[in-house]
Amino acid sequence: MKKYEPTTERTDAIARYEELHYGMFIHFTMNTFLDQPFWAALEGPLPPSERYSPTELDVDQWITVANRAGMQYAVLIAKHYLGFALWNSKYTDYDVSTSGNKTDVVAEFIKACRERGVAPCLYTRLGSMWHTGEIRE
Repeated sequence: MKKYEPTTERTDAIARYEELHYGMFIHFTMNTFLDQPFWAALEGPLPPSERYSPTELDVDQWITVANRAGMQYAVLIAKHYLGFALWNSKYTDYDVSTSGNKTDVVAEFIKACRERGVAPCLYTRLGSMWHTGEIRE
């Protein structure tokens, strides 16, 4: 797998991000519902149908809070190291489509950001297959 080096030049995208100054990161995933530290999930796969079923999911509320606090951007961690995707992915079934709540959190997040004037940003861990036992760096 190709290793990527950090950029040493200031790109237009980096400049635009720096100008936003104040924002938030949202780490909302399957571990949000486990009454255990995040590393406990490393002991084995977590079936979405049993572990991810938020009953009061309100993405708009997150972004309303960000907007009222004067934040200019929000970053949603859409897929972290465990590999669970907060959208219906065509590349895996380890996503919201096989869970107890099929809401496309990424789509709702972007919609809420646009409605509130908050720049949406996404973080995703590429190649993360922890749930299958195949770990890629």
